[in-house]
Amino acid sequence: MSEADQELYKNFPLTVSERWQQEIAETMFEVVNQETDKLEMKRRQKQSEESEENCQYITEGIRPVKN
Repeated sequence: MSEADQELYKNFPLTVSERWQQEIAETMFEVVNQETDKLEMKRRQKQSEESEENCQYITEGIRPVKN
């Protein structure tokens, strides 16, 4: 880094390279997407189970009583 660049960063205790910052950002993006996918799968599975239950109640003519 040039003298001018170093002057900009003199008050920061740690200077991180752009490549490392990009790698961290990509890793965080992947982790967040994985967690979102897990939650989405659980939600879809729950909706599917509820749908199957509702179909069963319709075919049997029985409605569940919810508390």
